Amino acid sequence: MALPLVGLFFFRLYENQLIRQTEAELIAQGAAIAAIYAQDVRDAGIAADKLGAPMPGPGGDSSRSVNPGPLYKPI
Repeated sequence: MALPLVGLFFFRLYENQLIRQTEAELIAQGAAIAAIYAQDVRDAGIAADKLGAPMPGPGGDSSRSVNPGPLYKPI
C-alpha cells in the first residue's frame, strides 16, 4: 500500500521540477529571441517612430498609481 503512495509523491515532485525547468527554458529562450530581434532592428536603422507608440514612463498619466485620477471609478 505504501509503494503507490510513495510513487505518487515522487511523481508530483518530479512533475513540479519538470514544470519549473520548462518555464525557465521558455523564459531564457524568449529573452534570447527578444535580444536578437532588438539587435536586428537597431542594425536595420529603423526609426523609432516607425516601431509604434512609445511606452509611457513610470510617472506618466497611464501608469498604475496608488491614487488614481478622477476619471477612474472602481466598482
